Amino acid sequence: MQNKASLTETGFIGLTKKKKNLINSNAVGAAAFSGKKKMLEFLLSRMSGKSLEFEASEEQDRLGVSSKGKLEKEISKYTPLMLNIVSGEHNFDCFKVLLQHNAEYTRIDSNGNTILHIAAMYDNCKVLEYTAKNLKVDIFARNKAGETALSIAQSKNNTKAAELLTECSSELDTSKKLAESLINELEKEEEQNEEAQNKRKLKKWRNKINKLAKSLNITPEEVEERLKKEEEEKVKKAEEDRRKEIERVKQAEIDEQKQKEELRKQILEERKRIQQEEEAERRREEQQYREEMEERRREQAAKRDRMKSEARERREQERPRREHRNEEAAPTQKKERTERVKSAVRKPVETEQRETRQSRHTTEANTPRADTQREKSLRKASKSVARDEMATENKLANEEAPAEKKVFGLGGEMALAAGSKKAQQRLKKKLNQAQKEEEDHLAVMERVAREKAEAKDKAEQEDRDRLRE
Repeated sequence: MQNKASLTETGFIGLTKKKKNLINSNAVGAAAFSGKKKMLEFLLSRMSGKSLEFEASEEQDRLGVSSKGKLEKEISKYTPLMLNIVSGEHNFDCFKVLLQHNAEYTRIDSNGNTILHIAAMYDNCKVLEYTAKNLKVDIFARNKAGETALSIAQSKNNTKAAELLTECSSELDTSKKLAESLINELEKEEEQNEEAQNKRKLKKWRNKINKLAKSLNITPEEVEERLKKEEEEKVKKAEEDRRKEIERVKQAEIDEQKQKEELRKQILEERKRIQQEEEAERRREEQQYREEMEERRREQAAKRDRMKSEARERREQERPRREHRNEEAAPTQKKERTERVKSAVRKPVETEQRETRQSRHTTEANTPRADTQREKSLRKASKSVARDEMATENKLANEEAPAEKKVFGLGGEMALAAGSKKAQQRLKKKLNQAQKEEEDHLAVMERVAREKAEAKDKAEQEDRDRLRE
């Protein structure tokens, strides 16, 4: 004040409890937040009532911990009274001073919180107790998040505050008593209506009995007796009808069960018949397949025999010509073979003689005798080879060989060998083809049998499902 400062100035008064944001308020808010009772009384005695309604604002601390990220507001639009509640229980005297100077305790913040919600959030049990017992505040009020002061205290595990609010709510909550009284009144009204209705029914019954008694010239007691008998007969008849209906339903169930049993038997018989037909069909197909394979084997055997006989006949027909050709070709073949043998013998002999002549002048005295002996042995060997070749030629020319082995020279032998190989290849190819056809047929038969078995299992499953239903 000495520096000409004004009481209405605003500025930084402290940090929020949770987010550590900067709080900006007036002098009253600063005194209430810091718990300065005498300063608060001095300010309130010199300032107007509008100072009690001043709403605090908050800013992000650029140099502090909360400088990172977006600003999260905690005490937006808090009045000095709310700031005092945030400061804690030790500043409860300032709370009373603010109330004495008519501070508005029914105000709510931007989130819809009352002073009870704020006291529950900051564990201020003294303010909770005083407000719930002495001020006209809705203890069941909810904020924008749908929370009450009791639910906030329970979520923060504040047992003392929760018990206090529960006790106050049970004392203030008269809805249960009102509901019980309304239920009792409704029950009494229903009983009275029921009694009146019974009285009206009884009165109508009496009037009916009196009219019947007058019309029949009998007493009302006799009329009641007759009516009672009629009622008993009706009851007996209804009981008899009920019993007959029960018997009819039972008989219908028995008939239905019999029908199901008959249907099941028919299904089993039909299935058995189908199985028998399938088995007969399978056997017939197997028998047909065996007959076809047997017929095919017979045809192949007959074809082989026919081909053999035809080949034999052709060889018999060609036999004279082969013999004539062999006779004509025998001298020529004999001469060719002799020449081949002589050339085969002459070449090594000439080579040996040439080597002998070259080495005769350089060997010792007994060397000519050794060469002479070697020449004699070579001549003997060539003569023996020539004799063996001649004998072989004569034997091949005069031997009576089987018809299928007699050929006309080297070309005939090659042709016969090639023909027999081709015939064997054709026969082997036909046998492989027949075996492959048989394997394919067996595979088809197995697949058909497997499909029939699957269809049979499916039909049995459907029958079981139908019987179960």
